[in-house]
Amino acid sequence: MPILMVSLMISLVAASFGEALAAMATWFTWSAMALIIVDLVVMWRSYKRLHAERLPKEPLKGLLAYAINRSVNLRRLRMPAPRVKPGDQI
Repeated sequence: MPILMVSLMISLVAASFGEALAAMATWFTWSAMALIIVDLVVMWRSYKRLHAERLPKEPLKGLLAYAINRSVNLRRLRMPAPRVKPGDQI
């Protein structure tokens, strides 16, 4: 997410310096968004498998939006704060 925000700022500034630079910055921004979407799809698919294994009778309703919200936010700024450290076993 920080890379996306920086690329958006660069694309705004680059628009005043020339079309070629603005096009490259825009391409980079769209690429970053595509990578975020791919990461979200992979995360959701693995989460569905884990959810089916641990909580087979619980519905998935509302969990996709919650997962997207948690994954797009910076870890330090998440509320409620994460309880598991990166790399720890769940």
